[in-house]
Amino acid sequence: RVFTLQSGSNGNCTFVGDAESGILVDIGLSFSRAKAGLEEAKMSLSQIEALLITHEHIDHIKGLEVFCKKTDIPVYATEKTAEKLIFHAPSVEKNLHIIEKGREYCLNRTSFTAFEVYHDSADAVGYRITTADNRKVVYSTDAGHIDDALFKNLCDADFNIIEANYDSGMLMCNAAYPFLLR
Repeated sequence: RVFTLQSGSNGNCTFVGDAESGILVDIGLSFSRAKAGLEEAKMSLSQIEALLITHEHIDHIKGLEVFCKKTDIPVYATEKTAEKLIFHAPSVEKNLHIIEKGREYCLNRTSFTAFEVYHDSADAVGYRITTADNRKVVYSTDAGHIDDALFKNLCDADFNIIEANYDSGMLMCNAAYPFLLR
């Protein structure tokens, strides 16, 4: 099962798993909205094994502080992203697990590997998630550039989730964006 609770500039949150359990990727909506979205899909927070964070922008972490205050669900992020998360959502520290890109992490029924995504954040990543029934789901948000590694992940997946906004005029006129993202 894969379903999006919300996607876009107003917030991102996606469930990946099966009818028994799964993970959330990002929590860019309120905790109450995430909980209600899970309930609408006949899921509950008790079935969530982990929360994976792609990067620290508010549309990906809006509900993180309350999520961590109300649950003990582990939160996974790279070290550079984690530093930003602690600043924005201090309660995350008790749930936080630092991950490395390229390394596979195994949970109860799901495994995941983070990979680099080009975006204007501390250390944006996408995730390659393998579900209990061995389905491969690739989740990539705000990809400013598709390199060979991302392309390979996308091609080898059973299901791809890509969220991106692109405005060439905005990017070309803003020197703060690296050329690679233009």
